[in-house]
Amino acid sequence: MFAQSPMISVEEILLAMDVDYYQEALYSDHPMSLAEFLDFQERYFIRQTLQRCNGNKQLAAQKLNIDRATLWRKIKKHKLDFGKEDSP
Repeated sequence: MFAQSPMISVEEILLAMDVDYYQEALYSDHPMSLAEFLDFQERYFIRQTLQRCNGNKQLAAQKLNIDRATLWRKIKKHKLDFGKEDSP
């Protein structure tokens, strides 16, 4: 994974930590369940999309082809924080 600018953002560090967690779980003696894997993938994909949209939730929802309220529920579910909180 490469930084999008000369400075590494908090979001990029968190993405790298997610990937490290996944790789560790994948190769451990106790691999994650399918549900955990799918949850991880959803969180990772939403986080990446939000990062690429500079935290713009409306644009991220459009790119994910989901309703903005659905994106908000998933952000809350995965405890993702990308900038100023506003209502759905």
